[in-house]
Formats: sequence, structure tokens, C-alpha cells
Amino acid sequence: LGASQGGIRALGLAAESSRVKAAWFAVAGGNFPSVYATSTVKKITILRQNHMAKLGLTDFEAYESYLRSNLKNDPLYSCEKIKVPFVQIIALKDDKVPTSTQIELKEACPSHKVIELDAGHVKGASTIYFYRSKILDFFKEQI
Repeated sequence: LGASQGGIRALGLAAESSRVKAAWFAVAGGNFPSVYATSTVKKITILRQNHMAKLGLTDFEAYESYLRSNLKNDPLYSCEKIKVPFVQIIALKDDKVPTSTQIELKEACPSHKVIELDAGHVKGASTIYFYRSKILDFFKEQI
């Protein structure tokens, strides 16, 4: 169970650990090159500015292209390995983990339940609190 970066970690665990029997993640995205090139999260924008300066890049598309050539780990690749039931929450108005990357992740994953919210990142991430009874029921069904 996780949201945002925690959702990405939950996805990775579900893909790689045979001990995981089910997963639920909210507002997790794939396509890290796109996330790092377009996210409005303050720490990511600072990282992006510093990294682009060190690389001598001034164009976001060039930066995304650089990342696409050099990043080797991405939830888009991990997701296809998930063999357990899971639920994905997508926030349709997210600029922190851009909605497009959440949708890319949905499409890269095996068949699973998807809940789409007409909301941004914070509300989408908060579903792990507000949906806690649904989440508990989901996990109980898997035991």
C-alpha cells in the first residue's frame, strides 16, 4: 500500500517480491523521464534545474530525451511483472505525478482495478486514508 513515491515503492515490491499477495497504490506514475522533466514538485524542480545545469541543457525536451537514454529502472517495466491482484488510483488533474504518467502506468500493467478521480495529487494520495475501509476489504478478500 502506498501513495505517490510510496505507491511507486509498493508497485516495485509487488513486482519483485513473492511475499506480496496484493497491492494498492495511489497516484503512482511510470515513465520517470517524463515525470522528472515535467513534475512541479519543488524538490524535483530543484533536482531538474541542477541536473540540467550540470549537463549543459536548457531545453526540457532534451533533458527528457537524455533521461530516456540513461535511466534503466522505471515502474513501466516493473509493472508488467506483477502477478497479484492490485488497485491503482489515478488523479485526473495531477501535476505532481502528471496524470499522463499514471495513465501510461495503467496501460503497462496487467489487468487490474483502476479508480479514476477528478482530483489533483494531494486528494488522490489522501485516498489511502479516506478509502481505508475499502482498502481493508480489498486486502481481506486476498487472504
